Amino acid sequence: MATIHGGESGWLRDLIAEREADVRRYGAVLSGTVIVLSLYDMRLAILVLIAGIALAAQRRSHARRFHDAARGAEAELETARMLALLPSGFTVVNDLEFPGFNVDHVVVGPTGVWAIETKSYTGTFKENGEELLIDGRPANRDPRPQAKAGAAAVSGFLQRETGMRWWVEALVCLPNATVQGGGGREARIVEGGQLLGRIRLAPVRLDANHRDRIVAALGRRKGHALQHVA
Repeated sequence: MATIHGGESGWLRDLIAEREADVRRYGAVLSGTVIVLSLYDMRLAILVLIAGIALAAQRRSHARRFHDAARGAEAELETARMLALLPSGFTVVNDLEFPGFNVDHVVVGPTGVWAIETKSYTGTFKENGEELLIDGRPANRDPRPQAKAGAAAVSGFLQRETGMRWWVEALVCLPNATVQGGGGREARIVEGGQLLGRIRLAPVRLDANHRDRIVAALGRRKGHALQHVA
């Protein structure tokens, strides 16, 4: 089994805490206001209660944002569970943070270094050269540039930390989608069932000493020492 470091994304924990605190504050203010008003004018208290409930119903955009974040987190956790099935010699670092963004998963193993972006998209995806198709039509949102940016950030960080240049493969995992033709050496998008094969069957590039150096550098990024099991 792979060596795993990190759990759910920090941004998700922050969002959940923000959402829960927001709900508690709103509920406390509304309840307190209704109680106080009920001491003086019950009809006014009822009107305020109705208005408060209506206002809460209108805040759907915030609720949708939370729902989308929860779906994204579930997809990330599913990818993390799959990566944990990689054999010993692989190290998985989940949620590697950089200023303003994070890389969902970084994998270090005998087949290289991988920066993986997970998306909760559904549908049927196909890479047609530089074009990405979803259900046969050009996709409005292409996650590959985000994955490439994450890989470049990891590569730049490792070069600064180790004094050596490392190639970092960019990969997008869609655990809730179907990817046609995915998993090949040139693929940048894979579905859940193609993920491990895409990583394990890549050409061997890194020996154990190099992997140790990279994992140690990632540990400094995470703020604590990481263990790599050869």
